[in-house]
Amino acid sequence: MAARYWQHPNASHRALRWGVVALVVAGVGAYLVYKAGLGTGAAMGAAVALIASACVVGEKLWPLLVWWRKRGAPVPAPTPADVGTAKDILAGLVAQQRFEETALRSLGDPAPMPVPWSSTERR
Repeated sequence: MAARYWQHPNASHRALRWGVVALVVAGVGAYLVYKAGLGTGAAMGAAVALIASACVVGEKLWPLLVWWRKRGAPVPAPTPADVGTAKDILAGLVAQQRFEETALRSLGDPAPMPVPWSSTERR
C-alpha cells in the first residue's frame, strides 16, 4: 500500500501539503503555549515537537484509514481497454528485461567463447 501511495501522480504535492500543515499547526501550537505562559522555551519546543510529530504520524496513517474505510467496496471488473493496457505494459517490461539480460550475459557479443582444450595424443 505504501508503494502505491508514493507512486500516485500527486504524491509530492500531498507530501508538501502535509508538511505545510505540520508547520502551521506547530506554529499555532507554539503561539498558544507562549500566550498561555506555560513556561520556558524548552516547554514550548517540546510542544512544537509533539504537534509536528502528530502531524507526521497523521500523514502516514491517512492512506491506511482511507484503505480501511474502502476495504469492503467491490472492485469493478476490468474493461477490455484495461486488459489491453496491461498487456502493453507487460510486453514492454518483458522486452526491457530481455534486453537487460542479453547485455548482462553478453549474448549479443560476436566474439567466440574461449574454450580451453588440449590434445590427448590418442587415436
